[in-house]
Amino acid sequence: MSIIRKTEIAKNDLGYDAWGRPKVINDYSIFNALWTFSVPNRVWLQYNDTGAGDVEQSAIDNNLVKSTGGYLQVTGNSTTNVHLSSKRHPRYQANKGLLYSTAVILPNPTYVGKRLFGIFSDSNGVFFELVGDGVDYVLNVVRRSTNGSLTEQRVDITSLLPDGFDISKGHVYDIQMEWRGVGNFFIYVDLVKVYTFSLLGTLTGMSVSNPALPVSYECIDAGASDILIQAGCVDVTAEGGDKQNKQYTSVNTGTTLLTTNNTGKALLAVKLPVSTSYDGNTVDYTRDMIFTEMTSFCKDEAFTIVKASRLIHVANLAALAGWSTNPDSLYEFRTNSDGALDTAYQLDKASMNLIYSVRTEKDFARSHTNPDPSHTDFYLVGGDILVIELKSDGNSTGGVTLEFAEEL
Repeated sequence: MSIIRKTEIAKNDLGYDAWGRPKVINDYSIFNALWTFSVPNRVWLQYNDTGAGDVEQSAIDNNLVKSTGGYLQVTGNSTTNVHLSSKRHPRYQANKGLLYSTAVILPNPTYVGKRLFGIFSDSNGVFFELVGDGVDYVLNVVRRSTNGSLTEQRVDITSLLPDGFDISKGHVYDIQMEWRGVGNFFIYVDLVKVYTFSLLGTLTGMSVSNPALPVSYECIDAGASDILIQAGCVDVTAEGGDKQNKQYTSVNTGTTLLTTNNTGKALLAVKLPVSTSYDGNTVDYTRDMIFTEMTSFCKDEAFTIVKASRLIHVANLAALAGWSTNPDSLYEFRTNSDGALDTAYQLDKASMNLIYSVRTEKDFARSHTNPDPSHTDFYLVGGDILVIELKSDGNSTGGVTLEFAEEL
């Protein structure tokens, strides 16, 4: 006997469970940002291209990228293309919807140049693209993927915008994705669906080959006049999702105790590559990790010191040989068993940020966990490095274990 429903709450029967009971879908924000007071270096990375490709900057410059009037402003000019990207790579959750939402102002839309905003990298993504030619403008939506080679599907949606639409004023823009690798994408402007990437049953490869995508803003190919993107906020949501599933992983100094002294020595380091090779292409490394716990001990009373940095700030550690790659992932680690890690660390430590320091008793293991994992995850992303130093009262030995939750 078939079930007769007086009110349909879903567009297909998968909106109901196996017993015919209605499912409830709640949004779960996996990344969001405001820019009150500043554009934090802990959250964002700035890349400038003055003719030699994108180069990561040492810090947000508060000029071409800055907070002003409570919003984000990204500027490109005739000599510099500017790309702003979230450090995090918000990851699509399997069998959930993915929703990107932002509010953007695009002043002087006819100025020569291109302005991009959405979730994208150089190799993958979905985004809006404003192109000005000095007289008029076009608004595109673009689907970018790398399946053997880079491909882009670009659609002009200018004529689909509402009558009288003034793109130089503030509007809300949304991209909703079924994904699953081959699902449809829905494009909204001011909460009205204006276009659908109808992909089901049409593809021979993935629509976007990596759905762990940074939130990005880009101003490129500007003419004589500067081009700007101004954004009020941004959010990436898993529709029906939850806190991202992660896998446990750890590294340690082993059972052979490593030497330390009263000036301090680096015993263990972990770094995540900026990029990796996949299917013959060099692509961004997008397996973000959460630093969950550290355990250290020393045969003497000692300080345990944790320092972190971007690889661009630590030339000696970045160039150091002898790193090992985790056997079931791609992040790298190194101990100081041969003394080389500490040599490089001592040259670079002044350029690193002190994250944590604690004094431990003689030969007692001390564990430190994230004090609030529900709200303040300690993320490590591609291009990050973490170093653990022991500083004992006298010449001594000790060891370290680091534990992580990895987004695979």
